[in-house]
Amino acid sequence: MKTMNAGDFYRAVAEETGVSIAQTKAIFTAGLDVLKGALKRGDKVQFIGFGTFDVKKKAGGTKINPFTKKKMTIKACKVPTFKMSATLKSLLK
Repeated sequence: MKTMNAGDFYRAVAEETGVSIAQTKAIFTAGLDVLKGALKRGDKVQFIGFGTFDVKKKAGGTKINPFTKKKMTIKACKVPTFKMSATLKSLLK
């Protein structure tokens, strides 16, 4: 399995669209900034045929460290989530 890094991604999108790599990077970076801003506000971002990005609240509480057996207090927090669309899921079968 090959790992596609950001540079590979930008080049592939640039070739697909005929836009320069620099423009592709700028547009993609702006898109990620918009996505992060939406998630920070607690908004859900849905791409039909791809998936949905959302933020879930994770409850805090007391947990036990499996190595030390000591109790630890875990703070409540928010975590980003991604749910694949059925279309994307079917491509991965």
